[in-house]
Amino acid sequence: MMGTVTFDKIQIKEVTSHFRNGWVFIVIFPKVPTVENNNYLMCGPNSVSYTDIRPLIIEKTVVKA
Repeated sequence: MMGTVTFDKIQIKEVTSHFRNGWVFIVIFPKVPTVENNNYLMCGPNSVSYTDIRPLIIEKTVVKA
């Protein structure tokens, strides 16, 4: 299953030249929902269990000043 994601804010405070090899990996995974919403990220026909979402790994990311 494919989907779409949007980010309200991504903040990286360091440039990658400060890291080994000059790059970093970014791993994005869903926030574990509270019990009140029954382990689903949305309600209605588009509801998705957070356990069905696999981490998104963005490899060798370069952040320049």
